[in-house]
Amino acid sequence: MLDWLFEGHSSVYLVLATAAAILFALWWRTRQRKIALGLAVVVVLTGLYGLLDLLRETDREQIIGNVQAMARAVKERNLDRAFDHISKDFNFREMGRDRFRRFAEDGIQRGGISEIEVWGFELKEVSRQKGTAEGEFKAKLRGSWGQFGPYHRCVVTFTWESDGKWRLKTLEVYDADTSQPTQLR
Repeated sequence: MLDWLFEGHSSVYLVLATAAAILFALWWRTRQRKIALGLAVVVVLTGLYGLLDLLRETDREQIIGNVQAMARAVKERNLDRAFDHISKDFNFREMGRDRFRRFAEDGIQRGGISEIEVWGFELKEVSRQKGTAEGEFKAKLRGSWGQFGPYHRCVVTFTWESDGKWRLKTLEVYDADTSQPTQLR
């Protein structure tokens, strides 16, 4: 749809900034009123685009924000808040939500996991009509032992739930340099 209009893509800002710079340079040389007007239009469009980004959260932004919120909650050692973003139908290597929570609690307490850094989000399909979203991101675990591997590729699906929120439904974690599932302890 028109989600790009509300997502604040840096490429759109780059195009608008380039247009503004060119128009400003032309105006500086010629001092023509119509060029100044064109520059004003580009500045207004840039502000409007920024305002649209602030006013509406797209599905993609909510999904990425939820993953980032889960990572912050782990750093704050607040699994209740992290699990607010995980579906009751969650599945990770045949672990349901409750068993995965015990696994996560054990990792934080016994394994000393202190932080999860997430980046590189790629959402391939987001469909509120189907109620699913698929994608992947990179994650790095840190803890009392240091850093666990260079990073991991996380393949995920999200489900659109009746309360109007996207929640994590499935997760698979792969080694950074192979397509093999990561051996988690």
